[in-house]
Amino acid sequence: MIRRWSLLAVLLLVAGCSDDPVQPDRPTAAVSVTELATGAPIAGIKVVAMDRLTNRPVTDPRLTDGNGAIDFGQPLTADTRYLVLGALQWQLHDQGDWLNGPRPDGRPTRIVLRPAGPSDGLPRIAGQVIDADTGAPLDRVFIGTAPNLAAYLGVSDPGTDVTGPDGTFRVQEIAFATHPVTGNLVQLDLLFVSRAGYRPRSWIYQHANGDNNLDITDAVIRLTLLAETDTGVLTGVILLNGSPAADVPVGLGGFNRTKNGYGIPGQVSVTDAGGRYRFSGLATGTYVVDPGFALYDGFVPASRTPISFAVTAGDTTEATGQSVIREIKPLSGHNVIMTRADSVLSLSWTPVPAAAEYGVFVAGTAAVGTADTHLDWPLPIDLPAGLYRWTVVAVTAGSGTVGAMQKPLWWELGE
Repeated sequence: MIRRWSLLAVLLLVAGCSDDPVQPDRPTAAVSVTELATGAPIAGIKVVAMDRLTNRPVTDPRLTDGNGAIDFGQPLTADTRYLVLGALQWQLHDQGDWLNGPRPDGRPTRIVLRPAGPSDGLPRIAGQVIDADTGAPLDRVFIGTAPNLAAYLGVSDPGTDVTGPDGTFRVQEIAFATHPVTGNLVQLDLLFVSRAGYRPRSWIYQHANGDNNLDITDAVIRLTLLAETDTGVLTGVILLNGSPAADVPVGLGGFNRTKNGYGIPGQVSVTDAGGRYRFSGLATGTYVVDPGFALYDGFVPASRTPISFAVTAGDTTEATGQSVIREIKPLSGHNVIMTRADSVLSLSWTPVPAAAEYGVFVAGTAAVGTADTHLDWPLPIDLPAGLYRWTVVAVTAGSGTVGAMQKPLWWELGE
């Protein structure tokens, strides 16, 4: 009996020292997409898992299954965010990873959609993006009607798509007009196309004479790999309250926060102690510099006007100074559902240094000024049921803007 127990102890010791110990399961990137009114799962929604620090996809886009779910099979990190595509039938109401990142328990991120307005989506352009040299299809290509960074602000508009392994895409509601002389259709909205490691380009579909087709299915877009001759440098300084601002994320893309474009995947810089950012290895072209591009990265561009700079291979472009202000984050009032029995909408937000007053815009009304970071807003008796927005701007005693929300927030008044 003693020998048997000794042998068992040895076997247990060997098992415990195995080179392949059993590891606990790591949470993976996953989402659950449901409909606002009923809570029912929504199938067929295209979602891409992204790394917000690089504005770069970490997965190919996938469609939600019959349970409205996707498990991407990729390790979940604190910087995983989700880009929801194809906002022709649906608009975003709430996305759980925006404010604080993924759930700490590793459970799927909850994404809630509500129906969009009716549209047939025309004009449409569908086709494939390929490598210009090999002809191979390219995945993880961003296509959009403006060169804006993804920025993780919710569902993209219909003019945006990201390719999967087959390189196919479809963008909708693209503006066309009839040429006054030739009578040919002319595409008004450029498509900006970008993939990490490739030269970004803008592209339009060329209709043949007499072709009036607004449902294009045969488009082919060719991208060229970055080359050793792509050596342009773009650098500049970001200012906060007139002084160099450190730790500001800066991307190459656009400005308007509607997430209807792509940015340049992987092209993100962070300012140093002197407020300086630097991008290198750029192809000759024009680039839009977008400081504070990501939702809840702490900064918002002081101007929403796009600022672009020309870059030439072999040269360094010194961008003119750009400014940021502090980003205001919500603490309460985010996607709140009110009822007629409620009389006050309670809103609160993060403070901004140097702010003397906060201007709060609620349901389209003029700003309500408050020195606090909290506002109890009485619901007007005649306010109809529906979805409404609110936002906050921070100003100094001299009315200078020092802080703002990067996007308005939704709240709902029920019957």
